[in-house]
Amino acid sequence: MRFLLRFLVFFVAAFLFWLATTPICTPILTFCTEKIVKVFDTHDFTEGMISRGKTIALKYAPSPDGKPHFINARNISFNTVFLLALIMAVPDVNYKLRLKILLLGLVVLFPVQVVRLTIYILNYYATHMQMDGAPIYHSLWRKILFYGDLTLTRLDSMLVPVIIWAGLYYYYKWHAIFQKRKATSVVAT
Repeated sequence: MRFLLRFLVFFVAAFLFWLATTPICTPILTFCTEKIVKVFDTHDFTEGMISRGKTIALKYAPSPDGKPHFINARNISFNTVFLLALIMAVPDVNYKLRLKILLLGLVVLFPVQVVRLTIYILNYYATHMQMDGAPIYHSLWRKILFYGDLTLTRLDSMLVPVIIWAGLYYYYKWHAIFQKRKATSVVAT
């Protein structure tokens, strides 16, 4: 019960923090994703990506109406709120360790967000773009991109933060136990 109450309080705090920092973090997400998308965009559709506050404008050619495709960056980065709340809600953890786990969690989560956005964009191309009246990707790649995007959309928002949170806490818990055993075995010899 204590964990749940702490989680709810920290979820609200993390949500407010996330609202304030989204316009700052979205350009970083946009920059990294643009570089990766251009590597995997074998047809050179991507002209650029621009961060516009809470959205990302994907400029690509040939765009049907000449306008960029807008992506809601909040849909990609909302998992940060869940991860922050989970890490902060665990009781009886010193703040030095909590800060270490928080920073590592964000370092692990950011590439997941970049990969998710990259797959979303490539799936968008596979779904909406054609060359000479034929789809740009082979049907197998279209299916892989579609199911990859679908899976990441569903898993990323809640499951990925839980896996990162659990993995980091259990690593540090077991690491501390092994360090104590190692120290006692050295003293005993």
